[in-house]
Amino acid sequence: MELQATGTQFGVSFAAITHVGMRRANNQDSVRVAPAGTRQQWQTQGHVFVVADGMGAHAAGELASKLATDLLIQTYRKLENRPAEEALVEAIQEANQQIHQRGQADDEFRGMGTTVCALVLFPDRAVLANVGDSRIYRLRDGNFEQLTFDHSLVWELQAAQLIGTDEEQLAYIPKNVITRSLGPHPEVKVDIHRLPDLRPGDVFVLCSDGLSGPVADDKIGKVVSLFPPDEAARLLVHLANYHGGPDNISVIVVRVDEVEQAEKLPVRHGRSAVIRSLLLGAAAGIFLLLLGAAVVSWWGDELQKAILYFAFAVLAGIGFLLTLLAERGRTWWKSRKPAGAARGAGAEGKLQEGPYRTYRAVPDEEFVAYLSQVAEALAGKGRQEQWPVDWKGFDEWRQSAEGYQAKGEFAEAARSLGRAISAVMNQLFSKSTAFPHRRWNRL
Repeated sequence: MELQATGTQFGVSFAAITHVGMRRANNQDSVRVAPAGTRQQWQTQGHVFVVADGMGAHAAGELASKLATDLLIQTYRKLENRPAEEALVEAIQEANQQIHQRGQADDEFRGMGTTVCALVLFPDRAVLANVGDSRIYRLRDGNFEQLTFDHSLVWELQAAQLIGTDEEQLAYIPKNVITRSLGPHPEVKVDIHRLPDLRPGDVFVLCSDGLSGPVADDKIGKVVSLFPPDEAARLLVHLANYHGGPDNISVIVVRVDEVEQAEKLPVRHGRSAVIRSLLLGAAAGIFLLLLGAAVVSWWGDELQKAILYFAFAVLAGIGFLLTLLAERGRTWWKSRKPAGAARGAGAEGKLQEGPYRTYRAVPDEEFVAYLSQVAEALAGKGRQEQWPVDWKGFDEWRQSAEGYQAKGEFAEAARSLGRAISAVMNQLFSKSTAFPHRRWNRL
């Protein structure tokens, strides 16, 4: 199982992986990582991380998710002179329009759609956006917070207080119905979230419901608290597959290693702003020039010329005032727009305030028992069916875990068990022809 992307760049470490799972014939998820190429780009546009979960028959969902991730990053990078919130909303809306148009133009792709969630990390802050039920979490100080709102039937009904969290009620409501996605409609509302501060040690997780469905939220948080991004991403996919892998699984884990105060870079003006400044300067210059000519003509007893120059000076002055008023009016109108709103791209972005749910994510005895159960099930089934696995590393990690557990060091015990599980699963998925994973059932 290969990582799609992994690395360290300007204050962050990250890993991204997507896997077909155990039940699907093809992978309709897409992940993209676009680290800033320069320190200045990190300051102005940040590192960008995107997960999309496609929907549609045949190859439609796969195409939709790929278009979403590719177009989002491409468009966002082009909008370098715009505020990040505004650029991110417009990039998602542009992707939505392209996916919608592609679906309308070809019956094979009609109705295709995709969720999307995106994280932009700057030196000292973050901006998030989402449409659908792909999620973004943050781990901080032992708390694992879901920062995005699921646009799903269950969450919408709960938000409207039409249902609660009772398991019996939820059993009658389909969990895979989403209320918002890219593609089905020409316009889409985008949720935007601002995180005004970052701290060293913050860990972000972006994932599709192929992970958040089978693996409980608090367990996801406990895994990322124990491992660096590459190990955490792999183990999370392994746990989702252990629980049956009913859907494609995608996850990006991003750890903030250092935080810097954002530098005050020179303001970069777009072409229209430059033109407006030139018009103001030209109008002011012409006004002063004509006014001076009028004074000189009047002083030289050339009354007709003085009147003519003065009239032109008045016209230039009026032009200057109108241009100035238009610029002030534009600034005032822009200040009245909702934060995060996109211009000229359909529906506006909607600024949200999370987190929506918070879980304690400190590895404890219960979590160790859960990982022990997974490891025991793997060992029992694997040895019985003679999986093509070298069990030496697995046994050593399990023995290490038992020692830590006996001393009450649950974090170290959980870390050892996680590595034992990965030691087996990594081998299985590197030998997919020998491992009958299509017939895998939850152990």
